[in-house]
Amino acid sequence: MIDALSENEAIDKFIKVFAIAEDIFVEYIYSKSVNCSIAEQFWLQTEDENTLFNKTAQVVIDDEEFKKRVRAFFGRHRNYADLYIDYYFSAEDRPVTGRFPEEMLIYMWVNCDFGHVTAVELKDFKEN
Repeated sequence: MIDALSENEAIDKFIKVFAIAEDIFVEYIYSKSVNCSIAEQFWLQTEDENTLFNKTAQVVIDDEEFKKRVRAFFGRHRNYADLYIDYYFSAEDRPVTGRFPEEMLIYMWVNCDFGHVTAVELKDFKEN
């Protein structure tokens, strides 16, 4: 339960406090797997790329195209793109500097297709 004055405030609080700390999300963000991680959005963007990967386990794009797609995802947040790219191509299991910044994790949660949040008021629930 989250105490908030509006639906948007409740959703923002949920994402900041719970969603970005959830183990499954953390694994999704930091996994370097080609699929079943956020990296899939960059390696396998097209239907043809997905089909080929599913049939042969081959990735058709190169590292430079991957980086270009990461930068497109982060848009004006170039520092986030650089942090992610540096981490992804490092030998580390987690970024050397520690977790990604909170605002970056929020941006990733909101802009990737990881999950969806709906807020409802408690008064909308009726006891049975």
